[in-house]
Amino acid sequence: MKRIISIILSITMLISISAGVSSEALAKTNGASFHSAALITKKKTSKSLHSIHIMRAVKNVKPTCTEKGYTLYQCYLCSYTNKKYTSAPLGHKEVTVKGTPATCTEDGLSDGSVCSVCNKVLQKQKKLPALDHDWECEIAKATPVADGKIYNYCTRCDEHFETVIARPFQYNVNVSSTTYTGSEIRPSVTVYDSDGALIHSDDYELSYRDNINVGTGKIIITFTGESYEGTKEISFTIKEKPQGTTTEVFTNAPSIVSLTKSGRKVTVKFSTKMPMTKYRIQYSGNKVFNGPGTSLITKTVSMNQKYGTATFTPALTCGNTIYVRVCAMYPAGGFTKWSIVKSIKL
Repeated sequence: MKRIISIILSITMLISISAGVSSEALAKTNGASFHSAALITKKKTSKSLHSIHIMRAVKNVKPTCTEKGYTLYQCYLCSYTNKKYTSAPLGHKEVTVKGTPATCTEDGLSDGSVCSVCNKVLQKQKKLPALDHDWECEIAKATPVADGKIYNYCTRCDEHFETVIARPFQYNVNVSSTTYTGSEIRPSVTVYDSDGALIHSDDYELSYRDNINVGTGKIIITFTGESYEGTKEISFTIKEKPQGTTTEVFTNAPSIVSLTKSGRKVTVKFSTKMPMTKYRIQYSGNKVFNGPGTSLITKTVSMNQKYGTATFTPALTCGNTIYVRVCAMYPAGGFTKWSIVKSIKL
């Protein structure tokens, strides 16, 4: 049937051309379109059974963000198709995708953008690393009558925590040098907080009054530094100098013989200084013996016992270094100097 129609159209086109009617005009009758790629010839093309294509519009395609719009034409007589572009691409319609800011503990995202028509990502959102906390602190200093407090807070978020500063509590006067001499008596003082930890001598200053003649002398302890404030007055006795006798003063500190560990337990072995039978063992996670992990224990040994031992479990995690020192307590009160510090890794 198509062959018959092709022959009829070819004859019609030859008559029309002879009569002065163009092939395009004939093809455009009844809404058809003429395709000039295969004009009427005496020889048929190898791909079709007819000499010309009589085209009709079969599909209108709208433009997209990136593609042109066009009309698709197809030949009445065969499967040949052709496109006629009718409009330019529309282009993307960009809209912003709002990001999320990073916080102290969570990552964020930067702003991005997409096309509101085709949803194509135009600008990819980027990861914003977490900021970490920005710590600041406010200190309420400890006094001889009240604990202090360190209030730590993050300037970016609501994270906060508090640390207690234990108040000065125990004042030990070195009474080995309080015998009358005719000059000022200025005994040293060791101060411990209410948790039993040593307060460093840099955190207070000593002044004296009524400290020459036999009787009661006064020591005024003025607390300074970032963690302490206030004053404390304590008394000591200036004794008469004995007549015809000598006073033995024990100044030598005990020494640490060995420092061993078993699991998380630490054992210290120390030499004794007779006739002193009470000893203090202090241990800490730092060389200045203050802060977390600092503690003090007391050990009593028998008279004439050459060595003493003490075992303790530090409140520190494995891998940390523990520092240890020992001093002896005078029978009449006060302490010797500290031993040389030794350390061991947990």
